[in-house]
Amino acid sequence: MIDQQAFFRKNKNQEMFYQLGISWDTLMDIEEDYNSKLDDFKKIAANYVNEIGNLAHVHSVKFRIKDIEQIK
Repeated sequence: MIDQQAFFRKNKNQEMFYQLGISWDTLMDIEEDYNSKLDDFKKIAANYVNEIGNLAHVHSVKFRIKDIEQIK
């Protein structure tokens, strides 16, 4: 979990953050929820890849799950 000041230094979006009206606690709750579901997201994505990969004429399928820092 990144602290608030480090987050703003890294992302340079403090003004936009405050304009959205989201509290820091809410953002941390979102991060906690996302992290708690990460394994489920990976399993779901892997299942889709397997299903799509079994279709005719599909050469390859890849997936990635975004890191929490990319979605904040």
